[in-house]
Amino acid sequence: VAICGGGGFTMLLGELLTLHQTQLPVKIILFNSAYDLPEPGLRAAGAPDYDTQLASPSFAQLAESVGIRGFRVSDPGQLEGVLREALAHEGPVVVEALVDRERIDLGPYADTGVLRAKVVAALPEKAA
Repeated sequence: VAICGGGGFTMLLGELLTLHQTQLPVKIILFNSAYDLPEPGLRAAGAPDYDTQLASPSFAQLAESVGIRGFRVSDPGQLEGVLREALAHEGPVVVEALVDRERIDLGPYADTGVLRAKVVAALPEKAA
């Protein structure tokens, strides 16, 4: 079982072909916040908005397009049943759980001082 976010998953999309070819029983649980996880922290840190509003594909459909079973869950009440079905499936599966962009809680990790320092350190010198 692999648990990941949509942004990280996009870096490994080609591995869906490997999963299909090998039929390893890997279960991918993907939290799709439309690449919005960094945005609340960046906003809280007062950082400029640099392309955080990106279009997000249907990862379940991407999985299906290469022959892997894909589920897309938008209702939290459906998640338990979908997870049971996914875990019972013999081959690879992608379960895409849609996350409400406005309700993401970064909890104690949203220390604005630390976030701001990291964001500013990563900006080109002219922008900082």
